[in-house]
Amino acid sequence: FLLMIYAFSSLIPYLLDILNFTDPKTIIQLLASKITKENIISTTKSESYDNVNYMPSGGPFHPLSDIMISALMKYDYGTIKDCLDSIEDSMQKILKNSKFSDTEELDAANHLFLEHILRVGEIAVDRNDQVSVSIILKSLSTIGLKAANLNYSLFSALSVRAIGKIGEKAATKNDKSI
Repeated sequence: FLLMIYAFSSLIPYLLDILNFTDPKTIIQLLASKITKENIISTTKSESYDNVNYMPSGGPFHPLSDIMISALMKYDYGTIKDCLDSIEDSMQKILKNSKFSDTEELDAANHLFLEHILRVGEIAVDRNDQVSVSIILKSLSTIGLKAANLNYSLFSALSVRAIGKIGEKAATKNDKSI
């Protein structure tokens, strides 16, 4: 009988860890820890963007953009904001502590803005989700401004380009509210 109580009580810390993973913020933080300069550069190649059939590779942003798309479908603004905040924080640390060559900066910015955040923004526009669009635009502008302050002109330029593309998408839908 004592052995059964001991065995059951030894499972309690593991159960608490499993319950901790039901909170999206925990998973987002775990995935955001994988955003490093090396992981970004290893998943981007500038020659890939010229290929018409190019699809985004895995990379450190892909799981977070998938979580954001899933949250968009459920109108879960907190999860979208948590994902974007973790991307902002990770990118600010990378930009402060690393140096990118022009090619690396272009590849990383294309990968982040034009493949992942822009895709989420376009889906939000398609769903007429004004709140999500405003959260995404605010995040894009924040990342762009922080990059500009750190003299990363390509990051800031592609951030502005992504904002413009989301605006174009809203204009083609003739959605004046976005």
